[in-house]
Amino acid sequence: MPEARVQVALLMNNAEAWVLAQLCKRFTWSDAVRLSNQFDSGAERDYMLSAVCQVSRSLAEHSIDPR
Repeated sequence: MPEARVQVALLMNNAEAWVLAQLCKRFTWSDAVRLSNQFDSGAERDYMLSAVCQVSRSLAEHSIDPR
């Protein structure tokens, strides 16, 4: 059964968007490992990394791309 999709709309000022993009840029695999459930064979880690990448891509589409 496919998972339901969730659309999230955010309204923030440029400074908030910029620092969120910086956070996404600096978020690493090691961070996800450290912050996720250690007993689910990496599922939460993988979802976490995917979500951060999606947020980063969305910000870049709105010209908020600190790379």
